[in-house]
Order: sequence, then structure tokens, then C-alpha cells
Amino acid sequence: MLASDVVSRAILDAAKDDAISAILFRVDSPGGSPLASDIVWRAIQQARSGGKPVIASLSDVAASGGYFVVCGADAIVADPATFTGSIGVFVLRPVLEKLLGKLDIGVEVLTRGTHADLLIGSRPLSESSRALLRNEVRSIYDLFVERVAAGRSMTAEQVDSLGRGRVWTGAQALEKGLIDEVGGISAAATRAKLALGLDADADVALVPYPSPTHLADQIDELLRRMTIAVRPALPFQDLAERLEPWLSPAGEAPSLLPPFLVEIR
Repeated sequence: MLASDVVSRAILDAAKDDAISAILFRVDSPGGSPLASDIVWRAIQQARSGGKPVIASLSDVAASGGYFVVCGADAIVADPATFTGSIGVFVLRPVLEKLLGKLDIGVEVLTRGTHADLLIGSRPLSESSRALLRNEVRSIYDLFVERVAAGRSMTAEQVDSLGRGRVWTGAQALEKGLIDEVGGISAAATRAKLALGLDADADVALVPYPSPTHLADQIDELLRRMTIAVRPALPFQDLAERLEPWLSPAGEAPSLLPPFLVEIR
């Protein structure tokens, strides 16, 4: 899982890298936080403002926030069966009053302010808080519609007719103007080359951002989590503690290989 700060930073780093000519943004996401989606969307706009084309390639799913982040790209390419769109917003606010009663758990809440009970799950929302929450959801949906309309050269009414949570396949999304082409990552790469004025069969290098984590670093992180976070529960605690120093950063000193080979299956 890549959070918005990791993704947005990777996009901005690629945008600043003179060796990178275009950004191919691969997305496989059912969505999530509106704030996180907006952060990634803004990073894409910053990259585009710097003159670098941003081509979105949709994998299995690009729904809700997964579509929000790419709606402002220079072009969007999706597989025929990609779950696309789901332009909509919802919020879950559970009421646990009866459950807490069954468990004989008493809750006493002291509030200050008209809507201080908004996130208190031990009792139902007041009418004024419910109206406030509804308005917040509506404002986020309106922003979503506005972003898609601007990115896809549509009116807000057209986007709304395709939105309200409706999910389309990639083939349907092409007919409705939500994407530009049906195809995989190769088709998206060809789009990027054409956007740069290159031939479709030009030889280019695809550089992943952020760079993949080295295997030794992954094992190091795993050992640190095991020996620090859940050390008392480990049946092989002694072995993990002996291995951890070998994978710790050695500064400028040369690294030595352990006297055995590790086979990972």
C-alpha cells in the first residue's frame, strides 16, 4: 500500500528529475480519503505545470479516489474490464449505543460546542449535526464533479449524470468520455511517447518511482519490527537478535557477507 505522501512525493521527484521526460502513473485503487486523493491530484497538476506529460494507466480498479487522482491527467488509458469511475462520496458514522448497552458498557460524554457530538459513536446524531455532515459530504462530491469536469472537458451536469457512485467498465468509460483509450500499460507508454513527439516504437526506459526497496533493506525492516515490536512473542527471538546487527547500516565501513546462504521460498 502506498499512501498519498509517498505517491505525491514520487510524482514531484519525477517531475523535478531532468532525466525523466514523462510520467506514467499506474493506478490500482478502490479509493479512500478525499484529502489523500486531493494531495495526489495536486501533485499531478504540479508535474503537468512543469511541462511533463502525465499519462494515467488504470489497472484492475480505479474507483472513487482512484479515479479522482487521475481525472486531471493528460490522458487516461484503462483495460476493457477496469472498474472505472464510482464518482461519489459516502461517510460511515456508526451508532454503537445498543451494542454498548448489551455489553453493559457505560459511556459518559462531556461536550462543548454545537456539533461536538459529530464523531461520538455512543449516541445518534442530532438533526443539526446530521445536516452538517450531509453538507460536508455534498461539498466533497461537488469538488469531485468539478475536478472531473475540468479534466475531461465536460459540464458538471454531464459528470453528475455519470457519477453518484456509478461504476463503469473501461470499455463503457471510453464511450462516456471518462478515459481516452482502452489498453494496458504498453498503450499508455505509447501515449507518453507520442506526447513527447517520439515515434510509437521508440526505445525508452521505464524508471520506477519511488525506487524499489532493496531486499536487504526489506529484511532489515522486518527484523526490526519483529525484534522490537513483538519481541516477547517470538519463538525464534535469539536467532532474530543475532541476525539484526548484520543487516544494520554500517556507515562508511565495508559490509561483510554472513557465513551462510539464505534461500527464500
